Amino acid sequence: RLGPESIALGGRAIRANSLPKVSRPVLETLAQQTKETVTIEILSGEQSLTLDEISGSYVVGVSRYIGTRWPLHATSTGKVLLAHLPPARLDEVLSAPLAAYTPHTMTDIVALRQELANVQEQGYAIGNEELEIGFIAVGAPVRDHNGGVVAAIGVGGSSARLSQTVVYELIDLVMAAAQRISEQLGYRGFFEK
Repeated sequence: RLGPESIALGGRAIRANSLPKVSRPVLETLAQQTKETVTIEILSGEQSLTLDEISGSYVVGVSRYIGTRWPLHATSTGKVLLAHLPPARLDEVLSAPLAAYTPHTMTDIVALRQELANVQEQGYAIGNEELEIGFIAVGAPVRDHNGGVVAAIGVGGSSARLSQTVVYELIDLVMAAAQRISEQLGYRGFFEK
């Protein structure tokens, strides 16, 4: 007889394996719309793990090859995943010092917690040159049938090309794409910006 941990582990494995399949058409459409690179990432320990990536017409910056792990506090997708952790798990993840990857990386825990509260409230995160100078990204949560955040999708590109106006357009596109993937996973709520 399977215990609750085994059932939960099996459920996570099924979701992780089906996410790339379910999300790929949506990610491809988003990459075509934005001409930027699009990823879907999940929480893996204390990092995000890239499950799938669709390269855009403009390839710039760090490539997030499938299987690559990234710091949660320095990426838009990572901040989305952090923002939706249970409080005790968030405390655990934020108990270690935060590494600075650029002068823009948020390493102050109090400021990061405030940003995560904003991410949870607004439904998206922005990573502005926090992992790499010259790279900006927008991330949004993917929810399962229970409304829990199981992944984050992100779209990113050159900060020279992505003006504030373009970033606001990306927010709408990323949130709509995340909503479509979430609906395919059984989520019936609505995202709000």
